[in-house]
Amino acid sequence: NLEHAILTTGRSLFHQMKDKKILFVGASAINLKILHFLKSKDFQQITLCNRTTKTADELATKYQLSTLPWKDLDQWHDFDWVIFGTKSSEY
Repeated sequence: NLEHAILTTGRSLFHQMKDKKILFVGASAINLKILHFLKSKDFQQITLCNRTTKTADELATKYQLSTLPWKDLDQWHDFDWVIFGTKSSEY
């Protein structure tokens, strides 16, 4: 399935994956499925950036994540791994 494929790809790119900073852009169903899977594998440095602050805050509480305000998305380069799952036409 998709989340296993993403984890396998990440493992092929990074030696110490769990130390990598991951940014999820968007709170789509696909992103949430992948996020939940990575959290179950003990990934801790996960940040969510979403257009709707309320949704980002609710998910941050539920999954114990950091958030990045949408207006600060240009800071994506501070992360090791960026996973996009958004309908936004801006990026």
